[in-house]
Amino acid sequence: MDANQLLWVARLGRSGSVSAAARALGVAPSTLYRRLDRLESELGVLLFDRRQGVLEPTEAGRLVTRASDDVEARLSGLERELAALGSAVSGRVVVAVPEALALLVMDAVATVQKTHPDIAVEVRVSSEKAAMARGEADIALRVSADPGDTLVGRRVGIVGVAVYGTAPIAGPFDPGAHPWVCFDGSLAHTAQGRWERANVPEDRVRMRLASRTLFVEAVASGVGVGVLPCALADRRGGLVRLTEPLMDDSLTLWVLCHPAVRELPTVRTVMDALVALGQGFGTAISAS
Repeated sequence: MDANQLLWVARLGRSGSVSAAARALGVAPSTLYRRLDRLESELGVLLFDRRQGVLEPTEAGRLVTRASDDVEARLSGLERELAALGSAVSGRVVVAVPEALALLVMDAVATVQKTHPDIAVEVRVSSEKAAMARGEADIALRVSADPGDTLVGRRVGIVGVAVYGTAPIAGPFDPGAHPWVCFDGSLAHTAQGRWERANVPEDRVRMRLASRTLFVEAVASGVGVGVLPCALADRRGGLVRLTEPLMDDSLTLWVLCHPAVRELPTVRTVMDALVALGQGFGTAISAS
């Protein structure tokens, strides 16, 4: 067992029910049931007797709870000792971010470094999910309907996207009346790729791209209209929003970290700045 498993099993034991423990841990009851089933299978022992919706710890469950109490006491003492060493927040934090939001993250980094100049932030741009467990990143910004149940963090809201061009239009927007910049096949599985496939006539596509940064430049250069994140396009000169934001649950923005690092002051500081940045996107984010 790792320390995180130890702590949530103890929370189950003290709560007496999966629903109460799930609320305290900030996860869905179904997620906690799956974790418990998986852990009991791995350990080869039952940790709880489940009858009539009530969880009664077995002897093995009571052993885990007692061990957790000891760990929590030791951690509390360690925190007090570390606090006594000083309150300075310093160190390196690695943030994994999708390319579409990379430029926006710069604002959060600048905010952090104004108040905590000893924090060094490394931004890694990637369309793939960072392998947090292997230490490739401390924090990840993830745009997904379901970010998985192995990380912890905050659901910030839904990232609004809309169709943009370089000149206003008169009357309702007609996709067939404009040349388009669209994603190429490598991004056809995304929410934007699906929307383009359903709404944009193939013979109106003038350019296809995999790079989201080049996508913005192509639309701004007048190659064609295109779907862009509102938070990015609204701050770019020369772009005009042509439709209302297109909201989709698969465009939900999460700020996540591995449970092992969530209490580190540097990680908490950067996460708070990223959450505040997301909530400040205005009309581009439908807050949760």
